[in-house]
Amino acid sequence: MIDLLSSIVTLPAEYVKTAGTLLGGAFLALGTYVVSRIKEARRPPELVIGPPRLALDPVDRDLGFTLIRTGTDLTRAMNDLGENLRKAFPP
Repeated sequence: MIDLLSSIVTLPAEYVKTAGTLLGGAFLALGTYVVSRIKEARRPPELVIGPPRLALDPVDRDLGFTLIRTGTDLTRAMNDLGENLRKAFPP
């Protein structure tokens, strides 16, 4: 047991941080999966066959369109920035 701990302690800090990040992400993903499975098991059966229908308020609908439009604008801006950087710093 002491040998295992001493080998972990002698690892460089970058490796320990990377391993912690991966293990933390895996733990969160597993927790999210388990919680979603529990919620799914408790859901009552739907009476209507087909996709559920949603009735959004006009404010919510406008917010959704605004979010999508903003994401599209940000993607376009990042692509333009990438092109400009490629032109400014040729290989």
